[in-house]
Amino acid sequence: MSVFSNAISNDCIQTLGFHGTTSHSHFRYCPDCARLGYHSNLHQFEWLPRCPVHGSLIISEKNVLSKSNNFSASHVRLKEVMRRACPTWPAIKERNIIFENDWKMQSLIKWITDVSESVRQADGWKIWSSSQLEKNQSSTNRQIIDRLKSLVPMEEGVSQSFYLDDAKWQLKRAKFSSKVKSDMKRISKGYGFTAIFDFYLIASLYSKDPARYLKKFYATRKLMRSLHGKCRCAWAAVDDPWQRTWVKMNEEDRPLWLYSCPYEIAMKELKFEVGPPHLHDHARQSRLERISFIKLAHHLQELGAIQPTDNALLTEQGLLDNSPDQVWPCCKWQSDQPITKLLECIADIWVDHVGNNLITWLHQVERGRKPWRRHDALDCMQIYELDDGLELWAWLRDAPEAPGAPPDQDIPRRPNELQYLPN
Repeated sequence: MSVFSNAISNDCIQTLGFHGTTSHSHFRYCPDCARLGYHSNLHQFEWLPRCPVHGSLIISEKNVLSKSNNFSASHVRLKEVMRRACPTWPAIKERNIIFENDWKMQSLIKWITDVSESVRQADGWKIWSSSQLEKNQSSTNRQIIDRLKSLVPMEEGVSQSFYLDDAKWQLKRAKFSSKVKSDMKRISKGYGFTAIFDFYLIASLYSKDPARYLKKFYATRKLMRSLHGKCRCAWAAVDDPWQRTWVKMNEEDRPLWLYSCPYEIAMKELKFEVGPPHLHDHARQSRLERISFIKLAHHLQELGAIQPTDNALLTEQGLLDNSPDQVWPCCKWQSDQPITKLLECIADIWVDHVGNNLITWLHQVERGRKPWRRHDALDCMQIYELDDGLELWAWLRDAPEAPGAPPDQDIPRRPNELQYLPN
């Protein structure tokens, strides 16, 4: 009865990172397959919304909970569905369709096998992922499938089985020299690359050359303002210490609102994620944050990656002082470091990534989606270690444009049009 599990192992599915691998509380089946007296365990996978043979939407029926195990409950439901859909079941008269040999089924099996092998090989060389910047969020199955499709193209018989985003994804790769690789290992040793990247966002603001990502931040903010500055929804966010609640407000009372609308929330998130870091405000810095910042600063200062600013307070040894009176940030990044090219590239992509997520969310809210039903694109970058250097993978997704948005040629609207990836 299962043609899928015999062809593809569970390890293959787990490699792709799908969530909700199988449904235990519900019995999922294809109505067209059931009419022929056929069922496959393939239909139990929640990330596959359509039957690969018929293209029909999978129907999900809740299992009758009992003291028995989930398998028994699913088996009972299977009998009920089959007897209802196929009067002759389990005696089947029609044997003219051999599902195991159906070309659509074979295309699906081949694609999952090929893409899982590609992912497995790449994971062996992966040393960093932008998921570390995303507060323990996880990608949806739809996002995972869209990115995998850019890695290994789908045949038409495969794509009909999945829900795919309307936006197009592109996988772009950038190589960096062995000098960048050795510099990354030297600088991030003991702290991790994410900590170095966060530090770079702060210290690069005061380097000899202005931080390139900051210009992109202002351009993204300007684009958000032009597209969604006049909020067209009546939603307001009510925040308490535990959670955020969205409520509908009277549009006429907007000037009197004490709560933030989606646009205001998005602008705050943009500033917090990729805007000028707030570390320069020592009044908002806890003692623990200062100690952590200074400890990493000492490490980078000894390696020559940063220099103190002119008004920074120093110890007798010439290192940055952890005094509450310290001027924040008290250092600037040395742009001649080999790792700077990699950090600049990641910062540019990160600004576009965060901005596109926010613009997409606002776009959807203005078209009727509930603001809490937000599915940001996640884990957009990965770094792989090669024998002769590093390779950065970036998944770039187009952001939607609001109808009637004013044209602005100075602001890039599509991340795949930007020239931040070196040849």
